[in-house]
Amino acid sequence: MISWTLVACLAFGFAAGSVPTGHLVAGRLRGGDLRRLGSRSTGAANVFRVLGPAPALLTLALDAAKGAAVAILVRELVPGREGLPEAAGLAAVLGHVFPPWLRWRGGKGVATSAGVLAPLAPAAVLLSLASFGLVLGVWRRASAGSIAGALSFPIWAALLGESRSVLLAGSATAAIVLFSHRENVSRLLAGEEPALRRPRRGGAEDEP
Repeated sequence: MISWTLVACLAFGFAAGSVPTGHLVAGRLRGGDLRRLGSRSTGAANVFRVLGPAPALLTLALDAAKGAAVAILVRELVPGREGLPEAAGLAAVLGHVFPPWLRWRGGKGVATSAGVLAPLAPAAVLLSLASFGLVLGVWRRASAGSIAGALSFPIWAALLGESRSVLLAGSATAAIVLFSHRENVSRLLAGEEPALRRPRRGGAEDEP
């Protein structure tokens, strides 16, 4: 039998996650299509390349907030349903990565994943953010830091004794993040991944 509660929560999660925050921020401040600039992603790292740190921080906060909002609202409005906030949060990450409003080309799911998991397993998320920061600080590649942070979450969650639903959600979001970074992985292995840097005066260069 179909659980209409589950369907409604998944639909809500996907719709909330698909709000193209980075695209809207860049369009408001620059008037261009973020998918044609920098790395062509609508995530915070590309907003940083195109517009600089302040718009990137705004995008990061909004991307994380929509993920957290989905997890918190579903948890509070449908109490006692184990795994439902995680499922709705996973739908939000998919909506962020594949927004129908942008022809299924969105961000890479890192900030939204962190937002979803933060209210469910805050300590594991903090440790994952530390992993992200460490790798980014050493290699100066946002993609490497993002992958490290995402892949480390299930490890930290398991070590901290988080629930099975959190472990599954963390593993699923890590898989989505890894998939969305597949081109970055190829460039990292080839030594061709560009470092994260502020935009040049006059606009961002058209890099991969």
